[in-house]
Amino acid sequence: MFLNLIRSECIKYRHTLLVVTIGLAPLLAAALSIYSEFDNDFHWNHILRTAGLLWFGGWIPMICSLLAGFACQLEKGAGNWKGLLVRPVSPKLVYFSKLFVLVIQMTLSTALLFIILNIASLFFPDQEPVPWLKWGGMWTVQTFLSMSILFLSFWIAAASGRIIAAGFGFFCVIFSGLLRMISGWGNVEIPFSLMGIQILFAIVGCAAILYFSLVWFDRRWRTCKEGHRSFGLFH
Repeated sequence: MFLNLIRSECIKYRHTLLVVTIGLAPLLAAALSIYSEFDNDFHWNHILRTAGLLWFGGWIPMICSLLAGFACQLEKGAGNWKGLLVRPVSPKLVYFSKLFVLVIQMTLSTALLFIILNIASLFFPDQEPVPWLKWGGMWTVQTFLSMSILFLSFWIAAASGRIIAAGFGFFCVIFSGLLRMISGWGNVEIPFSLMGIQILFAIVGCAAILYFSLVWFDRRWRTCKEGHRSFGLFH
């Protein structure tokens, strides 16, 4: 059942501009980051820091909120949320499958950006050694932390609509900047042990958000199914 839901989601997004957007976003981020060092002999540590700041500090929060809002609006517009009231399928499983596809899309987009920068460094070498392993570890940390934004954005979009989710994305742009200053998030010079702690913190946070959002979605579905109240989500 879960694989069928995943396949259905992939087919659904294939007929939209979402795939093109996810592919173009890392290309544009890479181009802007490389262009920022075009006259400075291509210091790749600076390029990777700029790319990380641009991607995780600005684009990912907005992309997550827009993706979540688009996904929920797509389901509501097609009547798929309302259809859960009569279909023999677990609402939790449907909710999780949609979120799972968004997580895969965001992860692939981030990985594509890192690969593009890695390949570009072969054509524009740096005189100083580039710790690609540590940069990869730091980007992994930031990807896990960004998933918590995606989980919250999807929950907010399902509960309040895509406009509120977009507003949450703007808030996360500001919050991510503060988080960088307070916790060292995005600093490649921190030890691997601290990276591991940050990944663990992100996983626990994502698990908590996922659990409470699934409970909320299931309760709202049961309330509407039993006819006690009609929520906008299943209206």
